[in-house]
Amino acid sequence: MTFLGRKGITPIIAIVLLLMITVAVAGSVNFFLSRVQTSAQTDIEDSTVQITASTQQRLEVIFKTCNASGDVITARISNVGTKRIAGGEITLTLKDNNGNDLAIATNADALDSINFVEPDSSFTIDWNVSADFGYDLLTDQTYKFEVRMPNGITTSSTCTT
Repeated sequence: MTFLGRKGITPIIAIVLLLMITVAVAGSVNFFLSRVQTSAQTDIEDSTVQITASTQQRLEVIFKTCNASGDVITARISNVGTKRIAGGEITLTLKDNNGNDLAIATNADALDSINFVEPDSSFTIDWNVSADFGYDLLTDQTYKFEVRMPNGITTSSTCTT
């Protein structure tokens, strides 16, 4: 093929260039998508570990009373998960309806030391708020109390006096 007296190598060069561009674009897309996939996979694995841990170690309030005349909160807390929960210093927090902290205690103040809580077992908290902190529970009030284990496992409930 001649074009103004010259032989054309241009179509061959054009095809080679198009093939090189196609391979380069395909490689770039492959690199990008593999990084996106790796990032997504890592995020999913981390979420799965957190979800699994939260279902394996879970506390639940199975019984509670708030007695305004004695200023005592009694709660029965159960491990409803499938793994043992390590004991240690347990933190109890009493809050009003607005979420303001009224009293905070550790197990040294409110209950005996707990080494661990086996699955399907429970422990009882008898918290004398008045004796420990000078706070009197008011009649016909709703309070929220929160129990936090040393490893961050938390449960909460409300009770009305």
